[in-house]
Amino acid sequence: MKTTLLFIAALLFLTGTLTAQNNHASLKFSSINNVGFITGESQTTFTMQSINGIKFNKWFAGLGVSYD
Repeated sequence: MKTTLLFIAALLFLTGTLTAQNNHASLKFSSINNVGFITGESQTTFTMQSINGIKFNKWFAGLGVSYD
């Protein structure tokens, strides 16, 4: 639990430093968030997905969390 909170704090710190740069920087923080429903044979369930990372030109690298 302590390492998880430390990891989240580090991500928030990096987010703040990346957004504080000038607009001409090629590295930018980006977030992709999805919400939806998944239909199976017997039931329909709710799903959420969040991917946060760094965008460089047209390339994106990040880590994500999903719930379904």
